[in-house]
Amino acid sequence: RRHTRLLTVTGVQTCALPILALLMTIYMLILARVARNLADGVFGARRIEARLRDSVESLSDGFIVYDHDGQVLTWNSRMLEMFPYLQGKIAAGMRLADVLALAAEWPPHGLRPEQRVDWVARQLTLIGKSDGLVVIELSDGRFYEARERRTREGGWVSVFRDISEQRQAEAAMRRARQVAEEA
Repeated sequence: RRHTRLLTVTGVQTCALPILALLMTIYMLILARVARNLADGVFGARRIEARLRDSVESLSDGFIVYDHDGQVLTWNSRMLEMFPYLQGKIAAGMRLADVLALAAEWPPHGLRPEQRVDWVARQLTLIGKSDGLVVIELSDGRFYEARERRTREGGWVSVFRDISEQRQAEAAMRRARQVAEEA
């Protein structure tokens, strides 16, 4: 009796208690399901990110991605092997101009100090502006092929391939052809 009076005072009918308990149980189950889905989403995103990172690391080419503002998003270890001046200096969020300034100081680029500012400015007008291919000749005899592609968000991906052996083979064939023609 006292229990019924208490329920009446709070405005809850006694027959509503089982329904309220059922609704609270359903609500808790839904919250648990949402929490599980969120956790799966976070862990799923981490798994996808790990797979993507593994894929990028498996490339034999140097790989770097810039956002629409020209800031570094990610790169692979091959990029650091090809351009060792970036080792320990490159970071997510670094501006393209700063990456190029480091490049300009790298001896294999063969730039004198007074040429570096102009070189960086020229590169800034070229990089990320169009999809294309550029061959980079280094002063130490290496050749890198650089390909750039725009991303949907307005950034770009640069892929660098060492084509030094190919260039050396082509030069050897030209010399052999020239020797044969002269004979």
